[in-house]
Amino acid sequence: MEILMEKIKEISPTTLAIVGYEAEEGFLTRVIEYEEADDYETTFSTQQVMGMTCKAFGISLKGLIEGARMLSGITHKPPIAVDRISGMYFFLSKKGLKPAI
Repeated sequence: MEILMEKIKEISPTTLAIVGYEAEEGFLTRVIEYEEADDYETTFSTQQVMGMTCKAFGISLKGLIEGARMLSGITHKPPIAVDRISGMYFFLSKKGLKPAI
């Protein structure tokens, strides 16, 4: 599996999960794709990966979270819609291990 240190591949509707974990090399984020051969790992945190994905769609992760809180009334870890047309939704499941930079 490829480990990317300087950039990430585009997150798309075929992305199944973005999972942060601690490895011997330090903290890594695994991006799991529909096709297992397309899976990869990166040194960016899950929050950074999602932030870069949102920027690619011309939106901010912080704005999506605040909007989801306002619309749903969910104050803790609300689900966010990155791209409603293609069905890209992000569900935060637990606090990440690596602090966001």
